[in-house]
Amino acid sequence: MSANCLQLNVAKTEFLLYSSRQRVHRVPVSPVLTSDHSVNPASVVCDLGVWIVRGLSVSTHVTKVVSGCFAVLCQLYSIRRSVSQESLIGLVVCLLLTRLDHCNAVLGMITSRRG
Repeated sequence: MSANCLQLNVAKTEFLLYSSRQRVHRVPVSPVLTSDHSVNPASVVCDLGVWIVRGLSVSTHVTKVVSGCFAVLCQLYSIRRSVSQESLIGLVVCLLLTRLDHCNAVLGMITSRRG
């Protein structure tokens, strides 16, 4: 990496070794050694807005999406009388449905591999 003038940001670097829930205890938890730093494996990582747990559970992702949608709903509730119904529908589509549909295909692949 140093030949291309790239540096590893250890504070932002994380990795995840995952397996099924039945075999998650067999996954090694030893750190990965780079040139002069070691990076410990994480139990939960976020990649492109998808939260993935070491046991391939999507419960953390669902919790994060629900809490984000609830926050948006609370904000929309407070302005519902100040905007027209068409504008409110547009805001719901833009702010809620995009959150719910984000990475839907990725989550479908994760859950189908588990089953």
